[in-house]
Amino acid sequence: MANITYLFGAGASIGALPVVNQMADRIGLFIKEIEKPVYALKAEFYVNTEPKVSKHQNLLSFIKNLKWLQEACDNHASVDTFAKKLYLKKQDTDLRRLKASLSAYFILEQARNYNKEKRYDAFFASILDDDVS
Repeated sequence: MANITYLFGAGASIGALPVVNQMADRIGLFIKEIEKPVYALKAEFYVNTEPKVSKHQNLLSFIKNLKWLQEACDNHASVDTFAKKLYLKKQDTDLRRLKASLSAYFILEQARNYNKEKRYDAFFASILDDDVS
């Protein structure tokens, strides 16, 4: 049976995602980017929802949520602190909004800023061996 090891850490996203003290500024830059005309979505295209919501309306909603998230980052020690506050106050709707907005932001920001991290070549070479049994 093979052994599988999973390694997670902040280093995996270095350069692609902001650290805590950069979060509000980077979200602001991301908002400015997706507000550019090149990202505009036409109102007549609908996603499969009831009631019908256009892709443009979804984009505007996402931008609104990002602005809310940016403000929360400015007003709290960290996004984690804000999440804990929402959790303790049982503000489940806002906590889900935070999780969804932050997750979508992280996915898009990392995809936009992806750089192959060269440190992994050396790391994997140091821990891998030729025993594939």
